[in-house]
Amino acid sequence: MVNPLAELAYQGWQQTKNALSLAHKSLAYQLSTVLIDRQKSSIPAINPQVLSIIQQRLDALLKVDWEEANSGVYPLELLFEEDWPHLFSTYPMIWLDLPLTWQRKNRQEYQVFPSEVDRSTYPRYYLQNFHYQTDGYLSDRSAKLYDLQVDILFNVI
Repeated sequence: MVNPLAELAYQGWQQTKNALSLAHKSLAYQLSTVLIDRQKSSIPAINPQVLSIIQQRLDALLKVDWEEANSGVYPLELLFEEDWPHLFSTYPMIWLDLPLTWQRKNRQEYQVFPSEVDRSTYPRYYLQNFHYQTDGYLSDRSAKLYDLQVDILFNVI
């Protein structure tokens, strides 16, 4: 049986995660303009109708998730599952790493790796720091940061 209160809790939790992700990106952007002394880029305002369509599509996706979990496609608990220890241990590391990322970006350093990385064991494609990622995804620390950064990027922290 579908629990309407649980569904509201799920929707509220997803909206909260979206808001936290957007707040993180906004603050990081503002800090980057101050700390690396660069001009804020002119970002055009998003048409309110477009925002409304995006919100409707997101709501539709959340509804599908909810319905599939309720019909047994996957356990309902997955909709509420969070790795709190990972979030709380990794999130501060993201903030500490951001200035280094901005620095690599400004210097166009996209092939910087720790000395312990044996570059001969990787295809050429892997030997670049995508998005100026610390260690180029080739360390446990980098993978841990990247995992949460993707969640933030897609508004699902």
